[in-house]
Amino acid sequence: MIISSFRFIRVGGFKMRWNFVLLILCIIALNTGTGVPAADNNSEEITVKSISFRVENGIEKVFVQLNTHYIPTVAALEGDKPRIYMDFRHIVAWSGPSEIPVNGHLIKKIRAHLNHDKNVLRIVLDLTPSLDCNVNPVYYNADYIYCLEVSEVKQ
Repeated sequence: MIISSFRFIRVGGFKMRWNFVLLILCIIALNTGTGVPAADNNSEEITVKSISFRVENGIEKVFVQLNTHYIPTVAALEGDKPRIYMDFRHIVAWSGPSEIPVNGHLIKKIRAHLNHDKNVLRIVLDLTPSLDCNVNPVYYNADYIYCLEVSEVKQ
């Protein structure tokens, strides 16, 4: 399991942790920030097997299970409708739902869309406006699961 941590920065009405630890920075730098597999870029087809949501000890977690090791591009969009998105490139298949209503305290809905022309699966986490939150990526190496942990910042 790889756990990365971020430092706080304010984005719109919420705080995010965005500074990847050295390992994640190296992976992104080696792959020019495009979110490609850590192994050979085109050695195997990449599929997203499932997207799931769970709350553990007040931390809302979004799990993305793949068929191989992969680190996506992650970013946040601010404004009246804050959201976090993950772009998974080189994805050949996604047959899951386009919307997953979760109604968490911080994450209200998860949306997923596969752009077939670009082979990019974008997963969007719609967040509750005006709440501060921490975002931590976690990678479960043995199971090929990428996870975003979202927790509230207590003032």
